Amino acid sequence: MAKRALLFLILMSTGASFSFGQVAITGQIRGVLTDASGGVLPNVTINAESPALMTPRKAISDVAGNYLFSSLPPGQYKLTYTISGYKTEVRGNIVITPGFTATVSPQLSIGASEQSIVVTAESPVVDTTNNTTSTTFDEALLQDVPSGRDTFSTVAQAPGVATERLRHSW
Repeated sequence: MAKRALLFLILMSTGASFSFGQVAITGQIRGVLTDASGGVLPNVTINAESPALMTPRKAISDVAGNYLFSSLPPGQYKLTYTISGYKTEVRGNIVITPGFTATVSPQLSIGASEQSIVVTAESPVVDTTNNTTSTTFDEALLQDVPSGRDTFSTVAQAPGVATERLRHSW
């Protein structure tokens, strides 16, 4: 009996260390904050708001001007950057999908903090930290994609997926 228990413990501890596949369910927003001269801005307060969040999240840029919002649920985000002596800047329409890292690095302008700059037409947010291809099966996609009776036929519609039927030689 003791041998079986020991064997069970060994199998469970080694099995838990294997990673058979990783599925990202959250995304990130990161960036570097600079002023008009290109100098980094530490201690900038960044607020992230989204219907996907229960409460807004807050971050403060480090001494190199870097900030990071990790573990963000999928959704559309709005970032507000504030620091004394600079105009408040707002960046909206940032769409986060699972596994996506958005890089948003605005250049803040000198001015009174009561003044704000709202950017409505900007360059698209691109994930520069990851080179993988992914597909998110949201409700709209599932309504438009023809599917069979099983989930594998739906997944087979994703770009880059190759399926091969198993052949049995009984």
